[in-house]
Amino acid sequence: MDLQTEHWFPTTIWTTILDDIDNSKLKSLALDTMKKDKGVVKSNRNGWQSDGMDPGKHHEFGKLMDSITHKVNTASHQVGMGQVNLSNVWINVNGKGGYNQMHTHIRSMFSGVYYVSAKHGQGGFYFERNDGAEHFIKNPDADCLTPFNVYSWVHPSETGKLIIFPSWLKHSVEPNDIDEYRISISFNYQFPTGTKML
Repeated sequence: MDLQTEHWFPTTIWTTILDDIDNSKLKSLALDTMKKDKGVVKSNRNGWQSDGMDPGKHHEFGKLMDSITHKVNTASHQVGMGQVNLSNVWINVNGKGGYNQMHTHIRSMFSGVYYVSAKHGQGGFYFERNDGAEHFIKNPDADCLTPFNVYSWVHPSETGKLIIFPSWLKHSVEPNDIDEYRISISFNYQFPTGTKML
C-alpha cells in the first residue's frame, strides 16, 4: 500500500498581482496623507505609517479594497473559515532605511499587504515559522529546500503584488536599500461581529 501524505496544521500564504488598480493615484494619496498626518509608530522603524484609513473616501482606494476583500474571502473559504470583514487598513511609506520589526496581528484572522510602489532592492516581506520546528530541522544534508523544512521565507517587493496570510504568522519587512519611497497598504480582516468560533 502506498504511503498516504496528510497535511495537518498547514501554513498557507496567498499571492497575486492586481493589474487593474491605478497605483499612481494611490501613490499620490499616500504622499498627500503623509504630509497632513504625523502617523503612528508600531512595528515601523525609520518610516511612516498612517492611522486607520477609510477607503470609502477615495475612489481608487475603495476599488482596491473591494478587490482585496474579494481575494481575502476567496482565501478564507478555501480553508473553510467562511466570510470575513475588513477591520482596519493603513498606509506605509518607507524611505531608504525604513523597515518593520517582527510582529503578528492579534485579534485578526487574515492580514496582508498590497504594494503601491516597490521594486527589487527595496526589501522583501519576511515570514518566519512559529511552530518551533527550527530547533529540529537543521539538516545540512537535506535534499532541497521545501515549505516543510525552511525556517523562513521572503517574498520580494513588487508593485501590484498582493500578499495574504494568517494573522498569527510572524513577519517583518526588510529595510529599503534604495533612495526611493516604498509604498504599501496593509490590512486586517476578522469574522463579522457575533460570529461563533469553532
